[in-house]
Amino acid sequence: MLGKILIIGDVHLGKGASLGKIPAGGIFNTRYLDQINLLNWIIEQVKINNIETVILTGDIFEDAKPEYSLLNVFIQFLMELSQLGVETHILAGNHDLKRIGNIYHSVLDILEVINIEYIFFHKTVTSFYQNNISFVLIPFFDRRFLNCSSHDEAIIKINEKIKKELNALPPETTKIAIGHLALEGSLYVGDEIDDLSNEIFVPLESFDDFDYVWMGHIHKPQVLKKKPYLAHIGSLDLSNFSESEQNKILIVIDSTLENYFYPISIPTRPLKSISIDIPEF
Repeated sequence: MLGKILIIGDVHLGKGASLGKIPAGGIFNTRYLDQINLLNWIIEQVKINNIETVILTGDIFEDAKPEYSLLNVFIQFLMELSQLGVETHILAGNHDLKRIGNIYHSVLDILEVINIEYIFFHKTVTSFYQNNISFVLIPFFDRRFLNCSSHDEAIIKINEKIKKELNALPPETTKIAIGHLALEGSLYVGDEIDDLSNEIFVPLESFDDFDYVWMGHIHKPQVLKKKPYLAHIGSLDLSNFSESEQNKILIVIDSTLENYFYPISIPTRPLKSISIDIPEF
């Protein structure tokens, strides 16, 4: 049986700390523990679903300078995937990048130094071919990143980068794009867009040459178009009460299926808003 590919939405380790607390004698905030438990659950899904490749859409951490303990947790997660022989691709999200002058740095650059087998971190558009599927991986870009004076100019540059990767891949294959960009017309409900003036909303027609597209960045899972299939996978966990009604998912790509993929529901801890009316005396 051919191995499958697992797509994981934005992880945001460290987000929502105000919704939890550190238990007596504990180390981690209870919201951090929820996020860590989901990473452990993902390892089990990798085993159960015969996953050979994992792709993370970015925003691994909530902050560009994450707590050391959370960085350690994520490195341990990657080491477990490596020990299972799973190839893992991590896309740079806007929360993973810190701009210093004209250079974008990331705490995840450390992965190039520690060199864990089968683990790859991408800050530029790249591609690979597997099981008769061509994948194009697209990290986060904004107008500043691309040094563009207008939104239209940025779209042209992004389209050129995507086209260049497609042209280098076998032509007669199923084509899938996975990235960390906002699709035009998508609905965002939280703090995904941190710089609206420089944000790029990519037109759906930019992906006409693909069969399937899954983007991170926007936290609400949503399908923008059925053919070609264009969607935001959504974030891994419920980050705040604006996401409380969302059903979070992972996507498994299986080339033996007619539709090529199936979703897995994520066992997120539910968030419930409670209101209390205090009568006047």
